[in-house]
Amino acid sequence: TMDVDGDAAVYIHGYDRHGTGVSEHAIARPEYSAVYLDALARFNAVLARVDCSRDALSTIDPVLAECGAHYTAWRHRARCVEHLVQTATSDADARAVLEEEFAYVEAKTVAAPKNYQVWNHARVVIGSFDAKDKIVI
Repeated sequence: TMDVDGDAAVYIHGYDRHGTGVSEHAIARPEYSAVYLDALARFNAVLARVDCSRDALSTIDPVLAECGAHYTAWRHRARCVEHLVQTATSDADARAVLEEEFAYVEAKTVAAPKNYQVWNHARVVIGSFDAKDKIVI
C-alpha cells in the first residue's frame, strides 16, 4: 500500500506466526481476555487438525461468544455441520444435526441481528433443506 506522500507503507503483522495470540512486536496490542485467548488456542488446534467432529464444533462456541463476527469460526462451524450431516448414519440423525444448528443460529441471530456472519451462516443452514424439507447438503 502507499501512504499520502507516495512512500511505501510497511505492513506490520499483529499476530504471532501461529495465529494464537498477539505478537510482542505489534504496534497496537488489543487487550484480549485470557478466556478469549484460550478459546482461540483451542480453536486453532482444531483448525490445524482439520477436525470436524462434534467436539470440534464445541470449541467454536467460546470463540463466537467473545467475537461473534469471527469469520473463520463461522466458516469452520459450517464445515463441521456439513461433515456431521454427510457422515450421519441415518436421515433422522442428519436432520437432528441441522435442527440443532438451526436452533443455535436462531438464537445467535436474535442476539446479534446486525451480524453479517451469523446471517450468512443462517442462510447456509436454511439452504440445507429443500422445498420438500429434505436435506440437500
